[in-house]
Parts: sequence; C-alpha cells; structure tokens
Amino acid sequence: MAEFNTVVTNTLISSAWANAILDHAFEKPCSFIVRKKDSYYEAINGSTGKIDYGGSGNAGGVSGTNASAVIQATINALTSRGKIFIKAGVYVITSPIIIKSDIEIFGECAATYLMAGGANLDIISNSSQCVRVNLHDFLIDGQLYNNINAINAILAASKIFFLHIMDCTGSGIQLKSAGSSWGSRSFETDILFNRIINCRTAGINLPQYSSDNIIFGNLIDGASSAEPTIRSTCGISINHGNFVAYNHLYDNKNNIIVSAPNVRLVDNYFDSSQEHGVILSSDSAIIGAIHIVNNRFLKQGILGGNNNLYSSIYLSGTNAITNVEIIGNYFQCEETDKPKHHIEENRIILNSNYVLNNFIQDSTGSGPILKNSSSTTRIFNNIGYVTENSETAIGTGAQQIIAHGCAFTPTDANVVLSNIDDGANPYISGTPNATNIYVTAVNTKKYRWEVKS
Repeated sequence: MAEFNTVVTNTLISSAWANAILDHAFEKPCSFIVRKKDSYYEAINGSTGKIDYGGSGNAGGVSGTNASAVIQATINALTSRGKIFIKAGVYVITSPIIIKSDIEIFGECAATYLMAGGANLDIISNSSQCVRVNLHDFLIDGQLYNNINAINAILAASKIFFLHIMDCTGSGIQLKSAGSSWGSRSFETDILFNRIINCRTAGINLPQYSSDNIIFGNLIDGASSAEPTIRSTCGISINHGNFVAYNHLYDNKNNIIVSAPNVRLVDNYFDSSQEHGVILSSDSAIIGAIHIVNNRFLKQGILGGNNNLYSSIYLSGTNAITNVEIIGNYFQCEETDKPKHHIEENRIILNSNYVLNNFIQDSTGSGPILKNSSSTTRIFNNIGYVTENSETAIGTGAQQIIAHGCAFTPTDANVVLSNIDDGANPYISGTPNATNIYVTAVNTKKYRWEVKS
C-alpha cells in the first residue's frame, strides 16, 4: 500500500501525491487513515491529506505517542457515517476505544496489531447501543493481562468479521446489553469468520437480552501453545434467539453453553472438549425450541485425562427443557478415553423432545444415550443406537426367548402371524427386558415380531 512519507502536521501534501494515495481502494473512501510512523501514531484526514491528530507535533492536541488517543480522536471527529483505516503496525491500547454508530474500523488483517497495554481493559467498547458498526481485518491481543475483553459492546445491525483475537482473560467478543428494551440491547449482529484463540471466559459471549444474532464460520480454540492445560470456560455462550452455524470449536472446557430458548446449532464441528460438548442449561429459565442439527461431535469430554465423566450433549438445570430436536448429528470418540454419554438427560421435566436420525459410531463409557426415567423424549431411527426393530421367526409351540437388539427395554412389543390364515395368533408371553422379548406361537407357524423403545 502507498505510504504518507512526507506528510507533516497541518500541511497539505501535493495534489499529485494525494491522488496517488487516495486512489487506493482501501484508503480513498476513508475518513481517516491511522498509521504508526517511526515512534509516533498519526491520523491523516482522508480528504485533505493532513495529519489531524497525533504525530510528532501532537496535532489536534492529541499525543502522538498514545495510540488509543489518536484512534479515539478520529472516532470522535466523525459527525456522520465514516471509515477509519488502521494501517499495518503495532498499536498499544491503554484505554478503551469507544465506538459510535455508523462507523467502520478496519485494518490490514493480522498486520494491524492492537495490543493491550495493561489490565482491566475493554479494547473496543461502548456504554449505549450502537447501530450499523463494522469491525474487520485486524488483530487484538489481550496479552493475558487480568480482566481483558477484546470487544465488549452493545451492537445492533452490525458486523464483526475477519478478526484475529487472542489471549484475553475475559471474552473475545461479548455483545452485552444494558437492559431488555430493544434500544438498550445487542441484536441482529453478525459475527463471521473470526479466529479466536485462548479467551478464558468465552470466545464469544452473548449474555442476557442479546438476541437474533448470527454466529457463522468462526474458529474458536480454547487453549494456547504456551499454556496447553488452561482452557476457555466455553467456546460460545449464547442466550435467547441466536443462530450458530458452521463454526469449528476445539480445546475448550465446554464448547457451547445454551441458557435460553429459541437457539439453533447447525452444521458446527465440535472437536475435543475438556468437559461437555454442548450444555443446555435451564438454571436461569425454562428453555425450549432448541434445534441441534447436522453437527459433528468428536472426542468430547476427554481432554485432560477425563474419562467417562462428561457428555457430548448434556441437558440439565432447575427448570423445564422442552421442544428440543437433536437431529442428524454425527457422534464419534476415536480415543481410549471416552465421554460418559453422547446425549445425557439430567433433568426430570423433559417434554416433547426428539432424538432422531443421528449417526453414533463409537461406544461411550456408560452408553451412548442416557434417557431420564421420567422423560418423554422420543428416540428413534438413529444409526448405532437401535430403538426400533422387527424380524420374522418360526413358532415352536412353547415360549421362545428372542434378542430384540434394542438399546434399552422396549416400551411396545407386538407379534403377528405372517399369514392370517396360518393358525392361532402368537402372543407376548413374558415381560420384555433390556435384552429379550418372550413369544409363544403355534409350532411351525411363521410370525413377525416388532418392538419400539
């Protein structure tokens, strides 16, 4: 990219040089271009070519040695929509960058490096709702200082994409809310294609009232090579009405925690966790209308030497969990250590839930699915976990013991003659158990048995 090699404070550069600079696709439409020049940070006006803030002369009354102040000055100067381009370089952030509505802040991918300069800091933040904000193409490094969030903001109708966020002791991206009203909450914000590594509270955190957001195509790694035994509490923590799809989560303590209704988890790849893969927690409220569809679960609950303690999907809490659909997912272990279950119901009030068309490849420590004894969950048509079966057999005139092949004791067992004119009807002559059903049929007569669990 072109460089402002001869720009000085309050001096307009030559028009030919200005045109050469401003014709660049990234720089021409920008309100301000921020760069580091030698030991100074400076903000160049995208229209005039002047250094408006910072630099060696402390233009605009802003210290050229304070990256936070220079960037903040450009934001404060915008009275309407504007773009701020932060060029490649290391920018030490010592105070929060407070954003406003209708702005776009972007850089040169990971070459634009925003680095925390101390503890107790939100790198990018606000205190009231901002709309139509775009943040993209730069790196934020929390440096593992105490109480660091990379982005902690109230955003609506906004986009956060192509960021690289790392080493935050708080959250990588947190869409907070100041209250329940639409004017004080985060909603309809897209978090797309970001790489988030080693953010200790959560990679992405959508707390109470943060709703109707899309989390798509992000890579969230809960550990770092420097501290491989310390992991994020969760990859994604989500509340009401959010859509989570095509993300890759791995090496988190828990990959996803869902604590409110109307959430869709679709086509995500959950690759390794220390505890549960997905937690549906009703501790705060009744949760329902949860769709977990076409995800891949690999090696959940086994990191750190855990074995037979945690599950791929864990339903728990003090309130009811209803209308959950777990459909078309792929469960796999591939390790000597195994999760406790792939699906575990640890809640009494579980109504109108469905587990169907899933592919369960490997066994688990305590069985693939643990269904609560009071649950009305319907489990059927899963590969590797049989809940329905049928076959033909020949009667002997005495009671026959038949292995039904189901994963647990059938709740419904029937037998019928293959040909209605073939003699007396066969009948179930004993109580089914976890392994067998008991049938009595006329000698040499063919019949068909059917069971459902």
